[in-house]
Amino acid sequence: MRYFPILLAFLMIAVFFGCSGKTTVHEEMINKSPDEVQNNGEQISDEIKEAADEEKKKQEDEVKEKEEKEKPSRRPAPGQEEPKSPPSSFVGDSSGKLEPEKKISRESYLKSTLKYPGSQPIDTIKIPSTSGHSGGNFLSDDKPDKIVSWYKSKLGEKAQVNQTGSGMSEDYHIFVNDTETGFKSNIIIAGSGEKGKTSIIISIT
Repeated sequence: MRYFPILLAFLMIAVFFGCSGKTTVHEEMINKSPDEVQNNGEQISDEIKEAADEEKKKQEDEVKEKEEKEKPSRRPAPGQEEPKSPPSSFVGDSSGKLEPEKKISRESYLKSTLKYPGSQPIDTIKIPSTSGHSGGNFLSDDKPDKIVSWYKSKLGEKAQVNQTGSGMSEDYHIFVNDTETGFKSNIIIAGSGEKGKTSIIISIT
């Protein structure tokens, strides 16, 4: 029994150092774990950032390449553009204004539709013709009312007749809107200076 105190003291020392060693290792694990996690986190964060940067650069390159392909060709400087010709179904008048191309010319329309039968052109009084206007001045031996009746029969609903005056000063104004040809005409029928003659003035636009 005399060795018992020595043995007890040895056991206490062993237990003390044993417990002290376990605590040291545990503390070491606790202290090192945050560092290791932080290092791993930083490494993962860097990898994600690099991947994101590469993806962003790739997308920017794709957008740039698409814009280059869709970029319009170089336009000519102002004043160097080639003049565009109007559609074949349109023609220009003296003012440069475009209008629908007519199926027949105004001169042909005048002779075939508006010229009163038997009337003679007056060479001394001519109505100037332009690209947007044609006309003529004629004389007839028939009375104004007979001439008006012919135009009404010829043109039907296309003609709008207005009468002014009466007797020897009887005058007529006929407006013709021919939607088939696109022509609009004005016809003035009145007594002329010559006895027994009737003047027919025709204007077509």
